[in-house]
Amino acid sequence: MKKFIIRLLILIVPTAVLFLGVNFLYKNTNHWKAENNVYKFNFVPDKIQLANLGSSHGEVNFIYDDFPEYTAFNFGISGQRHSYNYVILKQYINTFEKNAVVILPISYFEITNIETAKNKKSKRPVYYRFVQKKYMQEIDEWKYSDYIKFNYFPVFFGNRIFQKILHDITENRMNIFWNRTKYINEEELDNYCQMKFKGWTHPNEEKGEEGFMYNFNMVCSIIELCKKHDLIPVLVTTPITDVLNGYFEEKENFFNTFYRFTDELTKKYPDVHYFDYSHNKEFSPNHKLFSDGDHLNVSGAKKFTDTVIRDLKKAGILQ
Repeated sequence: MKKFIIRLLILIVPTAVLFLGVNFLYKNTNHWKAENNVYKFNFVPDKIQLANLGSSHGEVNFIYDDFPEYTAFNFGISGQRHSYNYVILKQYINTFEKNAVVILPISYFEITNIETAKNKKSKRPVYYRFVQKKYMQEIDEWKYSDYIKFNYFPVFFGNRIFQKILHDITENRMNIFWNRTKYINEEELDNYCQMKFKGWTHPNEEKGEEGFMYNFNMVCSIIELCKKHDLIPVLVTTPITDVLNGYFEEKENFFNTFYRFTDELTKKYPDVHYFDYSHNKEFSPNHKLFSDGDHLNVSGAKKFTDTVIRDLKKAGILQ
């Protein structure tokens, strides 16, 4: 029995050491740090004056580098729904200055859609990395075993682990904007827009009036949270190419429902501004400002951020 235990230990100990060593190396790669753009949450500043929430429509469409006079932060993450916008804002609410402006993107896919349980589960590992338990539990499932696995042992679920360890990316490539300088050709754009239209109108997430009220109430919760803490919420629909808009124009009542959503919000909160850039002529027909059908490239994002800040100043919202 003693020999068996010794042999077992001889087998287990080196394996465990190897596993922990690989996990340590992987956790310290820039690949892992930059994954899903969550590394930025280690650097949330104090006294924020201007910020945006949102999915990728917030994440890649706002670049504040040209406005050093503002303490600004981009809380957007790809695929982020209103529920996580709410808890992330709640978690970081004390980092904002009084009367700070909080931009909340209102996107086409967040009007009558409700995220499926499968999609929500697939995104959960992202939020285990920076959303505190007490906030995450307000809207989602939280398991200690998953928290440990996703936060401390990424080697369990990562892919191409050894390749990423041996061929790490440089620090400049940790920035999500490092390769978003190009635009796609017209054929690629049309193919993308067809795919995006089908994805956003897929029956798995389409819930009609139930989805409308769910999303409406979530946005109201974000607005109320802002007001409670003396922040200024601003609703924004980011630019969409005319190609993608063309597909949605063919869907019966889509835009009627979309604008009913924003109209009811501004009716309930008459002091909350809504800026709609979805069909803006400076952006929508200018495909060279986009990296695809609904996301701006770096040139487009800088131009858009400049436009939004100019409009916020003009409206007397931002000083």
